[in-house]
Amino acid sequence: MSHAFRGIYVILRGQRNMKIHIFAVVVCVALGFWLKISNTEWLILLLLFGLVLTSEAFNSGLENTLDCVSKDHREDIRDAKDVVAGAVLIASIISLIAGIIIFLPKIFS
Repeated sequence: MSHAFRGIYVILRGQRNMKIHIFAVVVCVALGFWLKISNTEWLILLLLFGLVLTSEAFNSGLENTLDCVSKDHREDIRDAKDVVAGAVLIASIISLIAGIIIFLPKIFS
């Protein structure tokens, strides 16, 4: 388990995008408490937080692994990195849409 906690520390220390995602989580949690969202909405947000943060962790891990394979510019490595980055983007966009659906009606009511 100590390796897992070290991995989280490595991600938080070295990945700017992970820090951005953590900031978004903190903002959403604060909004959730302020707007008194339902238990179901909390569960949806928690699942989406997990999806985005886990996607970013996989992205970081794969990028580090591929950097060990070759430092040279290789199209296959570039493609693999772009695919996992795309996966994070998809998770982030879906989460943003869900956040808009959950929060906007409460903000404007």
